[in-house]
Amino acid sequence: MKKLLILIFAACAVELFGQAPLWDLQKNKISPALKQGDVKIDPDGSVTLSEGSSFAVPASAFPDENNFTVQIMVKYPQIPVGAVCNGLIVKEDKQDSGFGISVSRNPWYEAYTPYVNRMYSMARNFAGKQGRANPEKPVTFTVYAKNGIVSFYLDDQPGPKIFANVIKSKSDMWVGKGRKNFGDIQVLDLKVYGKNFAYKSPKERVSATPDGVRVGKGWNIAVPYVVDKSRPRVLIYGDSISMGYKPRLADKLKGRVYVEHWCHFAGGHKIDQRIYREAAASAPYDVIVFNNGLHSTHWTPDKVTDQQVYESYRDIAKALREGAPQAKIIYLNTTPVNDGQTNKDKPLGFDKRNDVVLRLNKFAAQAMKDEGIQVIDAYDALKDKLDMMVRDGFHWQGKGYDIISDMVGAEIEKELKKRGKLKDR
Repeated sequence: MKKLLILIFAACAVELFGQAPLWDLQKNKISPALKQGDVKIDPDGSVTLSEGSSFAVPASAFPDENNFTVQIMVKYPQIPVGAVCNGLIVKEDKQDSGFGISVSRNPWYEAYTPYVNRMYSMARNFAGKQGRANPEKPVTFTVYAKNGIVSFYLDDQPGPKIFANVIKSKSDMWVGKGRKNFGDIQVLDLKVYGKNFAYKSPKERVSATPDGVRVGKGWNIAVPYVVDKSRPRVLIYGDSISMGYKPRLADKLKGRVYVEHWCHFAGGHKIDQRIYREAAASAPYDVIVFNNGLHSTHWTPDKVTDQQVYESYRDIAKALREGAPQAKIIYLNTTPVNDGQTNKDKPLGFDKRNDVVLRLNKFAAQAMKDEGIQVIDAYDALKDKLDMMVRDGFHWQGKGYDIISDMVGAEIEKELKKRGKLKDR
């Protein structure tokens, strides 16, 4: 069965693309200098890596750092919760160079996380809570780099596209690094192709304007491919509330505005302003709308002082303005928290953490006033509409997100019309 899979893997590559690989597990010997631990080469040419062992493809197989394809077919057992392989493949010299893929398992799903220059894209999870891998089903990972767009695939299923030139790495590409409670990995096949190879997934609609991710140190923005440079650009920053309203907002502004999304949140009250400045400066934004609060509902006065709350919000606002002095900065305040996690049957009411939300909104409003930044009061608009919420405490059904997107969209349109940048539908 393994031989058949490998033959199919190889035959498809030759037939569809007509390019010989620069390195092939079935043909090239692994140098003893590029083995660590117990690397077992099986009679059929596959390689079994026990935990703690790994091998590498030589750097010479990557003559062009931004035009290459890696395809690796692996098989590993169902991995337990908490298990991780930080470098299923990894090629990097230092923290901000190269590329890789990690695989991990949390209580909800098995995920793979691609990265370029050590900046992670959002994890792509497959097959739900039970995870994907099982002893009978090999999986194939593909990394396709073409002129500064790095695309990732799992069994031809499209993952993220990262808009970034891979910073040159002289390192070899290692397989099976950084495992913890992961178990053995069987590498059934591995090929590396050069710049003339053109990978095409049968599950992907090839587009001249693909959506992707722009990354930097500490920030990660989902972006559309920019065709019309005269079209205004808007950045939406925030937590999962922004994930709920951003698609609706983008649909309202489709064809007129490029809407980019940075899903992030300040997890502590000490703000790294550099991250916000660099992200805000990464594109010529006309408007930046940001929210931050629901991940801080533990900020009770005994843990975070009033002054620290105020300074956290002000630091984010100041950094965004410094990074994008040309942009209109707007703050969307924190939405209510319901008692659905403890109240299973009665109509939804406010959770005790909602008092923290009110506190956050109070000091955020003061910080925005001092910085001269407009506030959209989503809390007031939704406080009497808890029936539109999900019983998880924080999130909203579609109608709730429609209200937020309408409010945000109205302010964006008003600002862009003032600037003479908004085209009619």
